[in-house]
Amino acid sequence: MAVESETTTLPVVTTAQNGSDVANTESQYFDANGNLQWQEDGNGRWIYNHYDPVTGLVSYTIQDISAGTASGLSLTPPATLPSTGINARTDYTYNDPRGRLTQVLGPAFVDDAGDSVRTATWASYLDAGHEVRTASVMPR
Repeated sequence: MAVESETTTLPVVTTAQNGSDVANTESQYFDANGNLQWQEDGNGRWIYNHYDPVTGLVSYTIQDISAGTASGLSLTPPATLPSTGINARTDYTYNDPRGRLTQVLGPAFVDDAGDSVRTATWASYLDAGHEVRTASVMPR
């Protein structure tokens, strides 16, 4: 039998330690395959993980997902989501014969020129030399 959800109660951080004097909770919800699909942090913000149905690998995540964005998904969140959120989507590509991660495209943001851009990271695996080469681009 697989775990459907898990809630962790965090220790209280006092106001003397710049805390809230409240024991926050974090919740995790798993799909039928045991994959972490939804997470709620101590501030009530949500993260959604989408898995490729063929490979079982994460194809994208949406951090700080809002109810409006979630309504476009093919499944129902485990609780009511906030009406606002930054909906920061990160995409993952596994274009490697062994199914390893080869590209990560970070969340879109507007740069100083007003263009919508994303960070990008690529990985290349040189198995014979036991090497992994990576390159990243951070738009200005």
